[in-house]
Amino acid sequence: MPKLTVINYHYIAESLEQSYGNCLLVDEFEVQLKYLRDNFKIISANQLTELGESNYCLLTFDDSLKDHFNNVLPLFRKYGLNGFFSIITNTLEGRKINPTHKVHILFKNLAAKEFAGLINKSLKENFSHDYRKYLIDDKEKLDKRYVWDDSLTANIKYMLAVMPFEMKEMILDNLFKECHINESEIFDKYYLNEDEIKALIAYKNDIGSHGHNHLRLSKLTKEDQGFEIKESKRILEEKFSIKISGFSYPFGDYNQQTIEILRQAGYKFGISTIPKVNEGIENVYQIYRIDNKTFFKDKL
Repeated sequence: MPKLTVINYHYIAESLEQSYGNCLLVDEFEVQLKYLRDNFKIISANQLTELGESNYCLLTFDDSLKDHFNNVLPLFRKYGLNGFFSIITNTLEGRKINPTHKVHILFKNLAAKEFAGLINKSLKENFSHDYRKYLIDDKEKLDKRYVWDDSLTANIKYMLAVMPFEMKEMILDNLFKECHINESEIFDKYYLNEDEIKALIAYKNDIGSHGHNHLRLSKLTKEDQGFEIKESKRILEEKFSIKISGFSYPFGDYNQQTIEILRQAGYKFGISTIPKVNEGIENVYQIYRIDNKTFFKDKL
């Protein structure tokens, strides 16, 4: 039976000062690539249905980050590798930073306690009827998938992820203004543009969807899930003249309805964040995937 290890990456930067969130340095990434090259047969996403008896690895990169063009592609060229890059398509339709990434940027400007306090203050002043529902504290980590974060940091990310989009957007926009953060200036340095995505494709990397707005799909209506899944596919296929077959679930969040919509929309596989090695592929819409920090914790 084939074994498939899918490794997930986000930020990869030259220095911590140049990045946000849980960043991996370029030098560390190169060491990881060498290990994976020496211990696995690294495949592209379009080979997922052609696995023989071997030990395979698929490299995945979420969130449309400019790091993937600046720091991943040069090393792929150096070592003759490729991967699967999932795109948040609203980053190709406007110049607004996705709320998830606004959170990462604000964490660079605010300590967690101050950040939580400002969110709670905004909730009380502007959304008093939902204040208790979305109040942030550090009593208990609400989502264990934030494995590398302390309870308060994890709960900030979780509450902002599950609250209504309009509420979240208003709170974060106001905090950007309070912190004097220039959204337009950061946008161009943050996300892949169309030419950079074309360069990834030209080097035989696979492109997939990460949703149109990067939302927790299981929290949406069937209609809204359909929009997130189908609209992102439409945009990518129209802009890049390629067939989009793969979907990477934002936040690793989905339900059976999500899978049904993916299948109906013509997607061939979905990648989760369930941290396991795939012993064969039991369900093509629930491919297991391990974060790079978890995978390499005891290996390097």
